[in-house]
Amino acid sequence: MSDDEECEQLPHSDLSETNLDFLQPSENWKPRPAFLRMFGPSAEPPLLDLAQEDDEPLTLSLAKEAFAHSRRIVVFTGAGVSTAPPANLPTYEEARLSFSRAMVTGADPAWLAFKEKVRAARPTATHRFCAALHQQGRLHRVYTQNVDALHELCLPPHMVVAVHGHALDDSIVCMGEDPWARNPDLKSQLLADFPLDAQTKHPDLCLVLGTRLAVAPFQWFPNLVVPEWCPRFFVNPDCLALGGTRPSPYAANFGGMEDTRHSAPVSLNGRKVSTKVDWTTRRSKYHGHQWLIKMEADAFCNALFSLE
Repeated sequence: MSDDEECEQLPHSDLSETNLDFLQPSENWKPRPAFLRMFGPSAEPPLLDLAQEDDEPLTLSLAKEAFAHSRRIVVFTGAGVSTAPPANLPTYEEARLSFSRAMVTGADPAWLAFKEKVRAARPTATHRFCAALHQQGRLHRVYTQNVDALHELCLPPHMVVAVHGHALDDSIVCMGEDPWARNPDLKSQLLADFPLDAQTKHPDLCLVLGTRLAVAPFQWFPNLVVPEWCPRFFVNPDCLALGGTRPSPYAANFGGMEDTRHSAPVSLNGRKVSTKVDWTTRRSKYHGHQWLIKMEADAFCNALFSLE
């Protein structure tokens, strides 16, 4: 079977093989109006290590409150959502992938081995979580850095924006290539999903799962949300690596931005957008509207549906 034929089998399925029973909110959950007061500008966004907490951390409680009140949830995902079983995919560092065009179009053994693992991978709890949100009518969009098309196995194609394309066809964005040129609809999709003049169509919750936000332009996409309308949660077991503070030797430079921590703002059809991955400073406009949670993506998604 050719790669093109393989990719044709990837779009939305009916989830007949996926058990979504565990993704049902508790009937005993009662939303509390205090949620709106919790996200005040004076709140200090804490960085909590869940392994050292005896009780449920404040940030996870806030995430549950936000989740219970949200109807338009935008999800940004990275490699961390596909490393868990049953996907079991390696990160590109572990697979020693450079994502060069020569590697992708040639017979590089590491690339061919990775493609075989992609073909065998199945969606994780995070992928099924996004599918459940869509079935409930609460998913705004999924933006993903991943090239494994696992989101597309659970969701209709229009609900997923694969910023870096797919491994099993020619849509993959390779190192040094311009994702805007490879995906000419990306800019219009961003403008439609994050309007400044339509609060009723803007996301009301932003979840960043399984990514260090170390690759441009993807790392500044969460900056498109309006803080007053949309709280943000960064979920990763290694929060210290946020924004590429531990650069990977394999990190690709997409869109001509070499330093994701100190890049100048960009203009998106006249709209000025910060490219800084700024989740911890009190100077951030998102201060009091964003939180870090040191947790695996699957565990976090399961916790959001444990709302007793």
